Amino acid sequence: MHMICISKLWPDFAGNVTFRVGNGSHIKFWKDIWFGDTILGEEFPSSHLIAAEPNSTIASNRSYDIWDLRFRRNLNDWELNDIFALFAKLQSCSFSPQKLDRLKWGN
Repeated sequence: MHMICISKLWPDFAGNVTFRVGNGSHIKFWKDIWFGDTILGEEFPSSHLIAAEPNSTIASNRSYDIWDLRFRRNLNDWELNDIFALFAKLQSCSFSPQKLDRLKWGN
C-alpha cells in the first residue's frame, strides 16, 4: 500500500534530484541526470537506442580509467558524429572510484 503512494510521488522527487558521481555503481549511465542537466539517453538518442545495455550503470561503461561503451551492433557511418560528440562530452567528466555515488537535492 505504501509503495503505491510513494510511486505516485516519484516524478516530483526525481525532477528535483541529480546525482554526484562517485564510483558510478548506482547511477544509470543513459537514464539518470548525472552529467550536466540532461539525461544522456535523451541528449544522444541514437546512441542510446543501440546501446548493448540501456539500463547499465556508469561503472559498467568504464574499464579502469577509460570509457568503454558497448553497442549491440557495429556503428554505421552516419552514427559516428553522435558517438564522437558523446565521447567528447564524457572526456571532461570526473570520476572518483573510491567514493560512493550521492543524491543531490535541487539544481
